[in-house]
Amino acid sequence: MAKNSRARGRAKALAGTVKQGIGKLIGDTQMETVGAVEILQGEADEASVKASERTLGAGQELSGAIKQSIGDLIGDPELSIEGQAEAIQGKKRNKANQ
Repeated sequence: MAKNSRARGRAKALAGTVKQGIGKLIGDTQMETVGAVEILQGEADEASVKASERTLGAGQELSGAIKQSIGDLIGDPELSIEGQAEAIQGKKRNKANQ
């Protein structure tokens, strides 16, 4: 779902770029301004989704680290490995949303 939201933000910014360019080309300042606003809205939408995904990634990392620690503490290698995997997924999610 986040990828779709990011794509919508990018699409809105791209549409704004086109409108802004056409507005400049034909001398329509209103269209140019609407395009500029859409660019900013699209970029803001994408930034919001990225921030949300980074938060979820941090939660995954923390949850994974806790599981790994508990697994190590109680001698449960399966839980420890599951925790490592979850922490890695969280790191990947964070990296993908920088």
